[in-house]
Amino acid sequence: MNYILNGESQTIKEEVDIYELLENFNIDGKSCIVLMDDEIIPKNEYSKKIYENANIEILRFVSGG
Repeated sequence: MNYILNGESQTIKEEVDIYELLENFNIDGKSCIVLMDDEIIPKNEYSKKIYENANIEILRFVSGG
């Protein structure tokens, strides 16, 4: 299955949900926002499956000073 992640084409062998995607990339779901096809996905919907040709953006929060 193919999808776009932060502008880069990705391929995975099996269907995954957003939780699994974040885990695969070692991203803490508490410190990011996930958009799928320009729609913000609420954290309580991270069990939603990623579908073929989905355009996913992961925006991470970074603190600084």
